[in-house]
Parts: sequence; structure tokens; C-alpha cells
Amino acid sequence: MSLHPATEHDTRARTLLADLRSTVDQLRATYPELEPALREMVKHVLRLQVHLRVLPGFDVDEERLIVIARCVPEVTTNDIRHSRAGNLWVDLTTSRHCRDR
Repeated sequence: MSLHPATEHDTRARTLLADLRSTVDQLRATYPELEPALREMVKHVLRLQVHLRVLPGFDVDEERLIVIARCVPEVTTNDIRHSRAGNLWVDLTTSRHCRDR
């Protein structure tokens, strides 16, 4: 008996999310600070110099950390694939305009 396609998709999505959370947990255990963890993710990037800054006071919950852990490699990959850039700047900061109310 095969699962309904939507159910299969949901199952895959849950599995991927669990894997990502596990990766984030491992990153947090190895690198309690966000910046060294992100540097580890992009340290082997060739053809592109990644300039990464996490400004003082930047703090995120687990949900946002997962988003950042997904976005930084994705942005890096997209930059390599779709541009001729030699540099990529990633600055993480908090803004009163971006906080949940």
C-alpha cells in the first residue's frame, strides 16, 4: 500500500527538518557561538571569499537559527553558480524593525 503523495511529501519534509535540526544541534554543540559555526559551513568554498560578520547582540531562537543555517550555504551556492563575484558579504544583525511584536 502506497502513501498518498501529499503524505509522502509531508513525511519527507519532516525527515529533512529533523535532519536539519540535528545538524543545528551538532553545530551548537561544537560551536556554541553562531559565527564560528557559519564559518565552518563556508570554509571550503572555492572561487569566492565569504566575509561573514555576526554583530554584537545578535541572538536568535532555534527556528531562526535553522533558517540561517539553511540560507547561508544556499546564498553561497547561488552566488557561485549565478555570478562572477569574487566576494560575498554576510552581515547578521538585529533590527528593531525585524523583531516579532
